[in-house]
Amino acid sequence: MNDIDRRRLTGLLLLAAAGGLAGCGFSPVYQSSSTDKDTDILVELSKVDIELIPDREGQMLHNFLLDRMQPRGQAAQTPYRLITRLSITTRDLGVQLDETTERSRIDVNAAYTLTGEGLNRSFRSRISSSFSTVDVEYASLVAEQDAIERSLRSIAGEMTVRVAAALKAHKAAE
Repeated sequence: MNDIDRRRLTGLLLLAAAGGLAGCGFSPVYQSSSTDKDTDILVELSKVDIELIPDREGQMLHNFLLDRMQPRGQAAQTPYRLITRLSITTRDLGVQLDETTERSRIDVNAAYTLTGEGLNRSFRSRISSSFSTVDVEYASLVAEQDAIERSLRSIAGEMTVRVAAALKAHKAAE
């Protein structure tokens, strides 16, 4: 088989794969609808009132959610509410004979509920991150804060996708 035949075969396979995706009902979550602008998921996400979350880490998660869900600001009418409970635990993993640690793990758990307009969905998200601890206390503290921030960013991304999917399914059921 020469190069031209291989390219044609590859092109045909890619075309067949794309046609298969179109027939399976796949539709992107963030896709704008050209027929009904009210179902645009970005518009729906802007209608979610993201309740404040206690503590510094809660404020960070709240801000990450605002950045993802409402980059253009919150809608004037907010029929939906997102209520979040956040817990963060730290666990030492690598304990040496002198009882010092080399590695620690952060577990971030978020339980959140989306309510409004006949919608009441609860979710849970959990992310773990690890960090190295060193003899310098400040460096270990910075590493821990970085692990927490990375985890909160991941949680915010997962929350956004789940809320968007719930809103899209709710709108489709109406």
